[in-house]
Amino acid sequence: MAYRILFYDVVCDRRRSRLHKRLRSMLTPVQKSAFEGWLDHRAFPALLGLVHEEVNLDEDRVRVASLCGRCHKQLITLGDMPRPLGEDEVVLLDAYGGRP
Repeated sequence: MAYRILFYDVVCDRRRSRLHKRLRSMLTPVQKSAFEGWLDHRAFPALLGLVHEEVNLDEDRVRVASLCGRCHKQLITLGDMPRPLGEDEVVLLDAYGGRP
């Protein structure tokens, strides 16, 4: 399991809105275009697939970083924000890549 940080710049409002809604099923929104959370290595391909379905790679940009447990502990947060899932909270996905 790795701590994932995903942030994006999506040009089209409709695509951006759909991507945001779908990402909420897998990660925690921490800023307008940034998500974080622990994600099992088996769920990572589903996350990338979801992104590929929603963005236009000619116009949009999505970046995903993976942090190990030691690196995650060094993550600094300034200000109030939602609490991402803890490492012991497993994300389960249904057949369509969302939470059951």
